[in-house]
Amino acid sequence: MQTLKSPQNIGFLALVILVLSLQMYYMMNVRSQTINQILNIQQESLLKQTEIMVQEKNLSEISEFEEELRQVHSQTNGITSMLPTVSSDIQELIEFRGLMAANGFKDLQVEQLGQILHEDEKAHIIENQYQLTYISTYTATKEFLLNLRHSNQLINISSFEMTTAPQEEAENGEEYGSQIGEVIQAKIVLSTFCLKGEGQEETYIPYIIGTSHVSKGIENSKGMSQQEEIEVNSDTVAQPHLTKPQPQMNDFYLNLWDTLVAGENFTFSGPAPLQRSFTGLRSGANVYVTLTLREDGYDVSLEDEEGKVQQNSVQYSLEDLKLIVDSNIARIKEVMPTVQIFIRNYTNQMIEVQCKGSNLDLITIYNEYDEMVKPGEVKGKVKRI
Repeated sequence: MQTLKSPQNIGFLALVILVLSLQMYYMMNVRSQTINQILNIQQESLLKQTEIMVQEKNLSEISEFEEELRQVHSQTNGITSMLPTVSSDIQELIEFRGLMAANGFKDLQVEQLGQILHEDEKAHIIENQYQLTYISTYTATKEFLLNLRHSNQLINISSFEMTTAPQEEAENGEEYGSQIGEVIQAKIVLSTFCLKGEGQEETYIPYIIGTSHVSKGIENSKGMSQQEEIEVNSDTVAQPHLTKPQPQMNDFYLNLWDTLVAGENFTFSGPAPLQRSFTGLRSGANVYVTLTLREDGYDVSLEDEEGKVQQNSVQYSLEDLKLIVDSNIARIKEVMPTVQIFIRNYTNQMIEVQCKGSNLDLITIYNEYDEMVKPGEVKGKVKRI
């Protein structure tokens, strides 16, 4: 019988002790290091996955940034291409001054304050700064400022001041009579922009005074202080084919511009008892125009898909109904907003609708039955010519 101290048992115990020692060493050192390596790899993998997600998000936004950049370039090129040359700018200024004088602006003075050259790799643009001073009525000045916003040139008004001092002068009392309470002296500092260098002379039809854009609710100037400053934001961009004929008394006019024009880019004017009515809306979204005609008047609503609404209602005996839609929309981006015009004609007359200008494919006409009326068609009481 073998004892515990036999060589075989001692060797077996030594082997067991060695195996246990190796297992303990493995558990405490090798396995622990392996687990730490696995944890580090998992953490690095998580960080890499996070970086990949961020890069994928940035990659998805590149196309959006490229589209925004393309639209900015398109608008910049559009503005630059519409700027007149130096010769045309001078011609416009001469006609501009003549129109002011022809429309009763007294003591008119035009002073050039300076000239700034803006240069980049695409164009050299000259900014001409002028100061205008004149005597006229408050109503004429309001109309003048309104129409500057739709001028054929890019115009920026940096300051505007007016005073009622001319009301105290006797000669003005004799000239203006009952309107003496509206007589003011105004000083306007503005800038026009043109391209440097020689170029083909463009022909611009001035749109300054005597148009259909007459503000409603003009207050009398008797209550004004002796001098006040008015902030006027009148940046606007020249538009091609921008011609503004004098409206006929009974015609309706709907003028359309893109968002490069400051102020209202959708304007409606129509007949009224004392002066033509005016309704304006500024929007860069799809616009819905609703004109409701009755024997004793009409209602008009300009509304966009974002919920902005401008409305007007006029009591007036209507005859020889005609709507002229004048589009001056420039295609400044790939997907342009549309204009849908709904004409609810509840009179005994037919209304003629004439659409002219640029990008007429963006305009759709509907009659009182919500039927689309195409050029040359007569549907319901709407005739499109």
